[in-house]
This record gives sequence, C-alpha cells and structure tokens, in this order.
Amino acid sequence: MTIGAGVLAAAAEACPVGLLVADAQGNVTAANAAARALLGEGAAPGASLESLAAPPLRELPRQGAVVRARATGRWVLRHETALPDGGRAWCLLALDPPARGGPALWDAWALAASDPYTGLPGERALRLAMGPQLARCARYRDPLCLAMLEARASGGDEETGTETLRAAAQAVRGLLRWADLVGVSDRGEVLAVLPETTERDAGALVRRMCAEVRAAVGDGAALRVGLAPWRAGDTPERLIGRARAALAPCPEDAGGTEGR
Repeated sequence: MTIGAGVLAAAAEACPVGLLVADAQGNVTAANAAARALLGEGAAPGASLESLAAPPLRELPRQGAVVRARATGRWVLRHETALPDGGRAWCLLALDPPARGGPALWDAWALAASDPYTGLPGERALRLAMGPQLARCARYRDPLCLAMLEARASGGDEETGTETLRAAAQAVRGLLRWADLVGVSDRGEVLAVLPETTERDAGALVRRMCAEVRAAVGDGAALRVGLAPWRAGDTPERLIGRARAALAPCPEDAGGTEGR
C-alpha cells in the first residue's frame, strides 16, 4: 500500500508531537501545528533554527536536549535527526510540570527546572517544593518566611554576573538549615524558603546573608534583599511576588544577631 504525500502531510500536521524540518543552511522549510504551538508562529518557512530556541540547557542521553523556546518561553525536549540532503529534523515534546505532563516526564522536566549556573532548583521547581510547606502553614499556622537576595555585578559583563550569582547562591546556601529550601528565580535572584521561622528571626538571618554575600562577591556588586512572611491564602507566586516587591539595598550594618 502506497501512502500519498498529501496523506502524510495531513498526518504530520495533526501529529501531537512537534515536527520541524530545516534545510542544510538551518532555515525552516516546514513545521506542523504542534511545533508552532511550542516554538511560536515564528516557526515558519525561512526562519532560522537559532532564532527559535536557545542553546541546550541539558543534553539527555538517547533522548535529546532540553531547550527553551525563545518566543513562547516553553521548555521543550528536542530530538534532532540529520537528513540525507544535509538538512535537519526536529521532534519536539513539551516539558510541562508533572501535574500536567505526567510522571513519565518528571526526570526531564526536573532537569529543565534547575538553574544552569548554580545547579540549584529553578523557580518552577522551588514553587512545587513550596506547596507542602504552605499547606502545613495553612493547617497548623506555623510561621514561614521567604527571603530574596539580588546580587548584580556592576558593568553588565555576563561572565562577571554569572560568577556573582554563583558566589551569592553559595553564600546563602551555607547559612541555611537542612529543612530550608534554596533556589534561583527566573530573574536570577537567590530565594530562601525558611519554614518554622518568624519574621523577626528571618530578619536577623537576612542581615547575616547580606554580610556573607558581601564578603563573597566583594564591593563591586549591588545587593538588594527582600523578606515576605507567610500570610493566610498565600501561594508560592504571591509569596515570591511580595518578597520581590520588598527588595531594598542591603543594610550597611549587616551582621546583627543570630535569630535561628
């Protein structure tokens, strides 16, 4: 039985897996509906592959690479195949959180959710981990605070900025207990979730953070810190948003008393 080209084209367009074909120069020649949904409508004939997805965050053996679509911001598992004419074909699978994507995608999604510069959980992974903590707060009225520290290197040099973030994250992590959670936000701030910690004790810890991070990154970085205590009805997004809204320059008299 011979299948016509029209039937194959219709099947490819309806396929739930993203399919994209590019020529030897790396320019798109065809993309199905699923690929356009993942990469954006810019995934059209003539577009360059480099314009559609950022460099791989992780390479997964025998599975492909975890990449982020530039237009939509979605995380995608990309399997690339070389074509006989020198072109390339992409098979694309969305890496959604486990609640939506199912447990089979957990390992790949968790890799995509880690910060590539520090190795700490990214914001999405941290929000998932915060869920049980906030549920406990709601049930038992236990205190909890979220501290956010922003460290920006002067001059805007990317390599210096990466080293500053790495040093700041390491300094913050060194101050935390085993029960605390630490990660990096989508905007590059260091996040510390502090269960069973009052606002007063968290404030003392924040002052220590400022001192330790300043010692780690030197005087060439601008440091800001924000603190948000848990409130009834808080979600991870709300708590992170309040801490970000509270960002202010680290106090010059950082150090203070130890609160925990």
